[in-house]
Amino acid sequence: MAITRKTVKSTSGQFELKTPRDRSGAFEPQLIKKNQTKLSEDIDNKILSLFALGMSYRDIQKHVAELYGLEISDGAITHITDKLLPELKAWQQHPLEALYPFVWLDAIHYKIKHDGHYINKAIYTVLGLTTDGHKELCSGQLKLATLPDCSRNSRSDSFGVNPPLYQ
Repeated sequence: MAITRKTVKSTSGQFELKTPRDRSGAFEPQLIKKNQTKLSEDIDNKILSLFALGMSYRDIQKHVAELYGLEISDGAITHITDKLLPELKAWQQHPLEALYPFVWLDAIHYKIKHDGHYINKAIYTVLGLTTDGHKELCSGQLKLATLPDCSRNSRSDSFGVNPPLYQ
């Protein structure tokens, strides 16, 4: 009987696993399935939380290496963070409330290298307070560092702000 080796990543580091292999391919591992290289989704959740906090891929790689002794490629991080895309699409299509008694506008400014020189970009966010008292993120956009025009009821535009309460 032949043996197949693979490296499995876990929260306590990585280890080499040897699994038996038969000629007919009928052997099916029970704990760690074929082509599975991660022991738990714990590492994915940590990477997603670090990404959500705004850490760069390089910082995430360093952090995971320090904590777990694992080397993770940019492609692996991209594959993990792409799991958020369906949730983001659902959020973008969710209708806005008809009324927000309070609306907060904010921006975070970044210097981004573009065509060999640095330009200022900003991530604009609009946070609205619903009539039920819950805060809701109405919009978020990456734009040049000038205030974009406000549009009505569309997350695909610059802002998803409703018309003023009092005219």
